[in-house]
Amino acid sequence: MASAARLNERLVAKLRSPLPNFIRDFFAYRDDAHDAETNPDGALFFSVSEDTFASRLTSQQISRDNAAFPIDAHTLEYAYSSGMAQMRTAAAAYLSQYVFKVDDASGSLPPAKESQVCMVAGCGGAVGLIAQMVVEPGEGVMLLAPHYRGFLDDLHRADVEVVVVPTDSESEFRVSEQAFKQAIAKAKKERGVSCKALIISNPNNPLGMIYSPEELLAFVAWVRDADMHLIVDEIYAQSVYGKQKFESIYRVLEGQLSDDVHILYGFGKDLGICGLRTGLVYTQNAVLNQLMPSANLISTMSNQTQVTVTRLIENQAWLGDLFAKRRARLARISGQICDLLDRTNVRYITPHAGFFIMCDLSRLCRTQSEASEFEVYERLVAETKIILTPGSYMNMTEFGWFRIVFSNSTDAAVDAFCYRLSEFLKRHTPPNAKA
Repeated sequence: MASAARLNERLVAKLRSPLPNFIRDFFAYRDDAHDAETNPDGALFFSVSEDTFASRLTSQQISRDNAAFPIDAHTLEYAYSSGMAQMRTAAAAYLSQYVFKVDDASGSLPPAKESQVCMVAGCGGAVGLIAQMVVEPGEGVMLLAPHYRGFLDDLHRADVEVVVVPTDSESEFRVSEQAFKQAIAKAKKERGVSCKALIISNPNNPLGMIYSPEELLAFVAWVRDADMHLIVDEIYAQSVYGKQKFESIYRVLEGQLSDDVHILYGFGKDLGICGLRTGLVYTQNAVLNQLMPSANLISTMSNQTQVTVTRLIENQAWLGDLFAKRRARLARISGQICDLLDRTNVRYITPHAGFFIMCDLSRLCRTQSEASEFEVYERLVAETKIILTPGSYMNMTEFGWFRIVFSNSTDAAVDAFCYRLSEFLKRHTPPNAKA
């Protein structure tokens, strides 16, 4: 006899969407990955945002640390759910130096406090944690299009509604106050959803650009005028290589976040340790800091991970060397791909940070539609084994844009990517197509 027990249908409906094609193909082609010597015709994964160059360097340092420091028995015992004391102290010092850049600020900028740090198993977990704490189920969290696709999964698990603020390429996807207010009004009128928070990523994923202090102050003003929270994901703070300068919201607000501005960070991108699931929430909201240890019980970072990361981020000499090597490579590889796009007359957003370049392949689309964009994607995979991220998955309002992730491939794979994409564009670009 079938059970009459029910599932959480509201959550099931949100999580039941098909696996995105670029994630599907990432796993489908994994055993056919490109290798310059053994599999030169293999698949090229330019859709997953990891820095495998950093991963190789960091794995070597972790191996050295593990050999020098045996596991302590206390590491295997329960620890405070917001993070072990040494981890939170090290994280606060790291934030002060490498994200908030307290020493570089003019005047007196207070350093980060360990009491305002909550360590979480992954930055996605940090998104869900802060969303659950500041937004009621069924209320809205706003995202600026195009946005990091993972935000959708993180917010769906938190059982909140997503409200997207549209942008367009004419403004290089900068958002206006009018569009922000219209999105709030539309969500309320058409869906009965009240917006309670705005999440932005700075540096921006997928655009690779950096918001100016003036833009950040505008976001703060908008959310405060609407009685909302601002959540700023700064996970690419040490992946800046272009002309634009990154300033944390912490610096912009002179260290005074108040109760309604919260910062997310994770060590996965900048240190190449995405698989270790290392996220954190930094907030000055006293009530949140009191309650997050209880809310974080099911997503606490493992003790061994905390010990490993603490050793890494306390090693100043090693960090400086890692960041310098990463910045140089990110600049070189992004420049190589931008040169390709220039030669093939493909429009793109000039990147300054992060691991990605947003490019416009709409000239290959039969129509301005999601279906036509996916046709281009499928043709690209079938003919070249290049896997990119279609813009539709990031709520792009214009079809035919794709995100190129250039950080998770070898130099040989980047060369192969440039050749294959160039040949693909030659074959399929219609005569008289506009760049």
